[in-house]
Amino acid sequence: MSTRKKRRSKKTGKKRAAIALCVLLAASFALCLALLFMPRAQNAPSQSQNAATGDSAAEVLPALPAQKTEPSQGTQKTRDTQPAQKPQVPQQQKNTQGVAVAVPPVAKPLPVPRPPAPQDSRVPAAVNGAKLIFVFDDAGQNLVHLAPFLELPFAHTVAVLPRLTHSVESAKRIRAAGKEVMLHQPMQAQNRAISPGPGAITPGMPPAEIKMIVQKNIAEIAPIAGMNNHEGSLITESSEAVGAVLDVCREAHIYFLDSRTTSATAVPAAAKARGMDIWERDVFLDNEPSKDAMLKELIRGLGIANRTGSAIMIGHVWSPALAELLRELHPELARKGYVFSTISALKNSV
Repeated sequence: MSTRKKRRSKKTGKKRAAIALCVLLAASFALCLALLFMPRAQNAPSQSQNAATGDSAAEVLPALPAQKTEPSQGTQKTRDTQPAQKPQVPQQQKNTQGVAVAVPPVAKPLPVPRPPAPQDSRVPAAVNGAKLIFVFDDAGQNLVHLAPFLELPFAHTVAVLPRLTHSVESAKRIRAAGKEVMLHQPMQAQNRAISPGPGAITPGMPPAEIKMIVQKNIAEIAPIAGMNNHEGSLITESSEAVGAVLDVCREAHIYFLDSRTTSATAVPAAAKARGMDIWERDVFLDNEPSKDAMLKELIRGLGIANRTGSAIMIGHVWSPALAELLRELHPELARKGYVFSTISALKNSV
């Protein structure tokens, strides 16, 4: 073979190799393009696409209609847009041996019902709707002491001392609570060392002065339904002194309740001389401060009410145990037929 032919053969081989290499590169490039532009599944977007749009895979999926949450054997149904929740299981704690034990969920405490009102077998049934008239003395000194008596759920009367810091306000609150107000008129006791307080009737006062004092006391806390005596074991034994008091009551159209702080009271005779009706206390409820002693006196008053048709029982607003006792016994007394009343109502029914 000549030298020229050898050179031509070498050139042809190089061209063929270059063409084969180009074909191979073109095929590889076509394969890469095919892989790059191959269509993808529409229901499985890539993480890069989600990152570009800012949506999570769960949010891209179509949401099913919302379902109501209904418990079913310890599990809960949730909306498809929310991650599934595991069934609630009791918490676990370790006992003293180190073994895990199930702890049931703590339930909210139920409201504690109020205990039923106490019943006392000594409380007799009422006879013919026997009437109970409760009067609570000594209001005007302390509004806190007064409050429990104004909350008692029955008709009663509160007697207010005059010319004290809380006299006027006490009378206002008593009326606002729907209770009856009376003047608790101070009078000198047999024991001269005991001061009856401001606005008192003292020994040796002429009738005109007594009338003026009582009228001023009434005006301070008016309107009132009646009057009774505070202390007064000395004054109520004087026909002249109590006569002046009764004259004011008649002029003011109010009743007088004799607290009977002395067995030698002149009030009944003075009232009879004037053709007036007066009322008298039957029982002092809280001469002894214990609830047992008060209950004993209350039952004694019930006996009087059943014999005579009514009983007037006096207590004091500084006795919180008395208010508690009456609040507890009120349902039983009402259930057994007793009627709670006032002197005004009793007077109008006579």
